[in-house]
Amino acid sequence: MQQDSSIKAIHDLARRSKIFVEYRLDKESGPAHAKMYTVRLHLGDKDYVGTERSIKLAQRAAAQSALNDHDISQINIQSPTIALNAWASRNHIPIQYVLRKEQFLSTSPNRSHILFYYRVYLGHDLYFDGHGPTHQQARV
Repeated sequence: MQQDSSIKAIHDLARRSKIFVEYRLDKESGPAHAKMYTVRLHLGDKDYVGTERSIKLAQRAAAQSALNDHDISQINIQSPTIALNAWASRNHIPIQYVLRKEQFLSTSPNRSHILFYYRVYLGHDLYFDGHGPTHQQARV
């Protein structure tokens, strides 16, 4: 069986880029013995379409269409933290991430979560606060 490498590549791209990905069956056509399926892949703010003899093959075709699209590079593949660091570096603006607090939350007797609170300083006068369940997410 052929691997679904194009589908996996799209999901990896979406995960790294923190963008929404969704496959949706748009249309079924043809007689029962020769059905054709059209699947729409929504990736970030773009749509790709694949039509094949099975839903799985149509998904794969839509994913391959997205991978073949030269404009896919316009989809932000950097995390916001990396993009901010690159921008600050290009503009010679010092940036500093300061962990302000770790808050332990108990959601049930056997489960607890940690929230991290960060302050991001841009230059000397500007700062932004963020929080999240991981250090990385709190910095975004």
